[in-house]
Amino acid sequence: RLRPIYQFSGALSEVASRISRWQRVDDVIMGGQSESQLQLGEANSETGDVEYASFRGICRVEGGGFCGARTNAFATSLDLSNFT
Repeated sequence: RLRPIYQFSGALSEVASRISRWQRVDDVIMGGQSESQLQLGEANSETGDVEYASFRGICRVEGGGFCGARTNAFATSLDLSNFT
């Protein structure tokens, strides 16, 4: 089941700004071959708003084996207490 942990939804220009704050961190920094990306979801056909973003990638365990995403610190911490 998919559950959002960060709000990417809204008008396309707002979401593009939010997503640009994130950086992918893959094992290529250590010579690995994993790759990932954060992609905008489909725009709602009625409102034009984007409703989500998804993190996808291929993690290759040879040569490091990790994919991730990071951003600068938030003004308010994310409440992840429901994600145990």
